[in-house]
Amino acid sequence: MDNQFGNDGQAQGGAQPPNPADYDIYDSNDVARFHSDNATYYSGLARREAEALLSPHMDAMREAALQRDYNAALARYGNDANFRECMDVALKNCAEADKSGKPFDIVEEYQRANDKTAARPGVRGNAHLPAEFRDKRRGISCLGRIMEHNRQTGRGR
Repeated sequence: MDNQFGNDGQAQGGAQPPNPADYDIYDSNDVARFHSDNATYYSGLARREAEALLSPHMDAMREAALQRDYNAALARYGNDANFRECMDVALKNCAEADKSGKPFDIVEEYQRANDKTAARPGVRGNAHLPAEFRDKRRGISCLGRIMEHNRQTGRGR
């Protein structure tokens, strides 16, 4: 009998449900093994069918989750004076993490980009510095001015 997915309950990979004739119904170990094998088969079948049904919608669901994360960061940190600069750094970090397959959270990446204690010239996370201090090519030549900036803004010791 065909189900709504156009197959007869058998997985496309050729997996078959356990055959009750292969088990001794009078042996409690065989009965337990049959139930275990049956549960494994049907849970795998349900998982594969759910994945097949959801796969066309995964991109839209991922986009919605990213939009939710971005909106949460905007609601929480949108009034920061350097929000745009820090968010640009955070989104670049998120894109790099996505390319490498690592999980990421936009709010956490924003917090990392805006972390004033971890910011160093030439390293991601220095978005709080003025633009003229963020150029990697001029890193050491700007050191004195960066130290003075940090002292004036209360970040230096």
